[in-house]
Amino acid sequence: MTPYTANGIGPHFDALIETYGIKPEWHHVLPSEKDTAFPLCDGKVTLSADFFKFSNFRPPITRFCKEILDKYVVHISQVHPLDLMKLRHFEYASLSLGYLPEKLVFRAFYTLARKAPLFTFDPQSTDVSCLRLIPSSSRDKDWN
Repeated sequence: MTPYTANGIGPHFDALIETYGIKPEWHHVLPSEKDTAFPLCDGKVTLSADFFKFSNFRPPITRFCKEILDKYVVHISQVHPLDLMKLRHFEYASLSLGYLPEKLVFRAFYTLARKAPLFTFDPQSTDVSCLRLIPSSSRDKDWN
């Protein structure tokens, strides 16, 4: 009998944990056949391996990221990976300037937009911008 592989990741689960530095104290688990990505289990965040590879995303998510996702009532897997980078960039830029990132300030620069099948953080219609040269698609990932 073949073991359950949760979308083919089963045999590679340990490698995924090691590659992305997922610490044992985060209590990572391979979902069972009965588990679903939504609704979430208490204390868990559901992510896919492809999500990690494409966006170069590393756990843990920050408190600020969770606050923004909670504010808009979206799951992390529903946000385009490039837009998660916008969120992190805003957070790092705030911290590098000596400020804690704030939801209200983030919302002054960005608005949540649904672009099927994912959500994006589009710039607010204002002359003030938080970022320059915002990539318009994943094809723009080669930013050299």
